[in-house]
Amino acid sequence: MRDLLLTAAVLGSIPFIFYRPHIGVLVWVWLSFMTPFNYAWTFAVDFRFAFIIAAVTMVAWIISDEPKRVVLTTPSVFLLAFWAFTGVTTAFALFPDLAKSQWIELTKIIAIDLVVTTALFSSRRRIDALVWTIILSIGFFGVKGGIGTLASGGLIRVGAVDGSYFADNNFLGAALVMILPLMRYLQLNSRERLVRWSLGIAMALTVIGILGTQSRGAFIGLIVVSVLLLARSRRRVLFSGALITMLALGINFMPDSWTARMQTITAGEVDVSVQGRLDAWRFGYELALERPLTGGGFEAYRSNRDETSSVGYRFAHSVYFQVLGEHGFVGLFIYLVVALSGLLFSVSALRRTSGNPELIWARDLFRMVQISLAAFLVTGAFLSMAYFELFVFLAAITIAADRVLRVDVSAAAQGHRGTAPDALAAGSNSLS
Repeated sequence: MRDLLLTAAVLGSIPFIFYRPHIGVLVWVWLSFMTPFNYAWTFAVDFRFAFIIAAVTMVAWIISDEPKRVVLTTPSVFLLAFWAFTGVTTAFALFPDLAKSQWIELTKIIAIDLVVTTALFSSRRRIDALVWTIILSIGFFGVKGGIGTLASGGLIRVGAVDGSYFADNNFLGAALVMILPLMRYLQLNSRERLVRWSLGIAMALTVIGILGTQSRGAFIGLIVVSVLLLARSRRRVLFSGALITMLALGINFMPDSWTARMQTITAGEVDVSVQGRLDAWRFGYELALERPLTGGGFEAYRSNRDETSSVGYRFAHSVYFQVLGEHGFVGLFIYLVVALSGLLFSVSALRRTSGNPELIWARDLFRMVQISLAAFLVTGAFLSMAYFELFVFLAAITIAADRVLRVDVSAAAQGHRGTAPDALAAGSNSLS
């Protein structure tokens, strides 16, 4: 029954995608982050739903009247430059077949998450729909994990279903930390009290879920995000009290085993897990020294065989060392510029919202995306998640919001707000 319902839902969305191609991106987000096919039983588990939706979305976009121009900004230009450079490193990869496969996956991400998204999401309503889809798809695991943590007394380790990108508790913890600011954005800008309260409860459960992952990197990220939310969010007095209470109660609720694990963050001794990370980072650095221009290509860490491990291979355990080992010093430089340009671009866009109360939604969005990016940069220091789709989507959301903002500001300056071209559907007036 699950298989039939999922198939009906995905295939049933195709007519709507041809009517409004941006719906295809929303379905793609749902399939990518929530991976509902992993909850099926038979044929739907291996059915290529994402490929079908991606193909339909591209065709629908091409034949539609929607804008076709690639939105070129500093973040998108550097993201495209990084993608192009990884094509070069793939040609010199240590594992050519594996690297080619990973480069194709990155190409899909850049095509849908960046190019198509920035072209199609040309109104505040569409951008909010994208944020909601991300929140619902990833937040599902946070709410579910929070409930499970409370029910078990913190004894279970929260993770997603096997086969999912978030099956690893560390990856899930990092993703949940990244969506907390996006939840706050929606809460700040919702007019419905029920929605605001629901988001507040979801945030509380997600915080518990993050603690329940028992990920030390996610815990560090949670502390950083909490501080930034207190510093950058509107209506700080009530929110500060709620967040501090949530953290205090959540940490106090966790068992002694959790406390002992978190205390290793500041402990002087180096445990097996930390030593493994140090070894992996050393390997990535030495590989980059050996191949400074191109690195070892995608999947280069497979050459770092660990004969004592049941897995057989080590991972980078850091986005920075992952990119360094796989794409050399040049690749790491471009990657860091991508992250920096995303932050600086949002700062520049944020300045245009100053003094205009009607653009407070954009101000909140840019601030929350900045915090989400900071969460990625912090938690990513301990995880091999350099090509995480949400990182690209955050850049796309910033670019799309800046595009809408420019139209709004231009229309207001000319004295005919709301008469901007339909292709850009200024502000929240668009129903598409």
